[in-house]
Formats: sequence, C-alpha cells, structure tokens
Amino acid sequence: MTTHYSYHQGDINFYPLAAFGKSADDVSRKNLIRTTAHRMLIQEGEITGHHHGIWFMPQPVALRESGSGSGGNGAAAAAADVLAKAVRGDLAPARLYADAELVASLRLDAGSPVVGFLIADEAVIIRHATREGSPTGEHGDIRLPAGGYLVTGKREWTAGDQHRVRD
Repeated sequence: MTTHYSYHQGDINFYPLAAFGKSADDVSRKNLIRTTAHRMLIQEGEITGHHHGIWFMPQPVALRESGSGSGGNGAAAAAADVLAKAVRGDLAPARLYADAELVASLRLDAGSPVVGFLIADEAVIIRHATREGSPTGEHGDIRLPAGGYLVTGKREWTAGDQHRVRD
C-alpha cells in the first residue's frame, strides 16, 4: 500500500492527487489561475498581505551552435524564444488550475475551501512571503515533490458556525 503524505503551511493544505486515485493528468489545463512570469500565487493573506506561493526564475539555458547551418543568428533566435516563453510564464515549474469538474468528481465536503490544483513538473518550494518574495518567518518553506496536488484552505469552527480561515 502506498502512503500519500499531505503538506501544510499555515492555512493552506496540499493533498497529492494520488490519494484520491487521480494524477496531474486528470487536471484540466483550461483555467490557469494566479500565475505570472515570476511567481505563482497560491493564496494571499486578506488581512496581513503575505503570500503563500512559488517564486521562480527560468533555469539557465545553454545555447550552442548546432552546426546545422543556422548561422550565428540561430542561437540568438533560440535565446529570444526562451526569453519570450519565460516572460509568458511558460517555463514555470508549477502552475495552478481551477477545475470544477475534477472538484465534483472528488466528492469533497460541500464546504471544502478548494483553492485549485497545483501541477508541479519538478520539486518546488512553497514560501510564506511578502509580495516581493522575502520570507516572513511566520511559516517555514515546504518542499513539494513533483506531481499533482489538491490545494485547499482551512476552516475555522465556532459555536454552530464555520468559515474559511482569514489571516
């Protein structure tokens, strides 16, 4: 039997899709949310303004002449293509998607505060940070292995009432 670990950082939870018998391949790629060229915002603190997210830069790319007769401009064109992809966020190691059909198929509690589905192509670091990416010190970084995750918020329960944690 395979053990599926969940991960938590403050008021955010990450559950591997494998725990539900699903994978990253089951996530629709139609509704990309909260991703920019340099950051993927998972959750923003409504009160404090801090962020749970992934800050990334494109990995260095070594470009060399292939000898295919493309000439000196071949490397420059390839570099321009890599830069354009980075600006669009296409080189991001992780993306966050909304997928209402997948949420419905998981048969979660109706009050589950689903944030979305995280797809990580490689291991990523979730950081609790300022808008610029500086750690707040309130929560330590967590490392998620590559894969697909259901991302949820937490709920608070008070006498006869429940609501999403706000911080």
